[in-house]
Amino acid sequence: MLRAVASSASRKLLFANGRRFSSAAAAHSMLADALDSKIKHITQMKPEAPAEFPFEIEHGLGGNVTMTRELAGEEIEVRLVDEKHKDKDNSVSGSSSVDLKIEIYKQDGKSMNFAATASAGEILIQKLTTKDGDNNVICSQLCIEPGSELQAALGEFLGARGIEKSIGGFLYDYTIWNSQKSNQLDVEELEKLKKVVTNW
Repeated sequence: MLRAVASSASRKLLFANGRRFSSAAAAHSMLADALDSKIKHITQMKPEAPAEFPFEIEHGLGGNVTMTRELAGEEIEVRLVDEKHKDKDNSVSGSSSVDLKIEIYKQDGKSMNFAATASAGEILIQKLTTKDGDNNVICSQLCIEPGSELQAALGEFLGARGIEKSIGGFLYDYTIWNSQKSNQLDVEELEKLKKVVTNW
């Protein structure tokens, strides 16, 4: 009789453990599927860079986008500033352009700093600051008039470094995409989490 009771208890324990394991496995699978779905959703919405886009793109969780490249001894950094695309409730506002902060550094320490805006088919330079190799300011916040000869010349200067008018629309679309609340979980972070879940 005692053996029969013990055997029955063992079967119940094994059944309970098996059910718990099955439930945990199902929850694990559900989490992995949810991560896959989120990654796919964000990836499909992400604007594609133009062909032969020369910059590497980095962005934090809902933060400003940074593009970098090196060219002929110059370090070039472009930051896409997205504050004006968020309302107080974090929704996307109706602005049709994005602010750019463009910095170009030479190996000897010289630098140029541009404040500009990007929109569909256009990059408009607003101000320019330059420094010499000793970090002394040569000109500070020089205003560049739209449509001026200097505007055109500086546009060519930036275009030769990959910051062309043709990428203005992409920069705008990418900033809007990055500003949206649904995209503040970066794909790279989600993929790292998925790897943890897969190897759990």
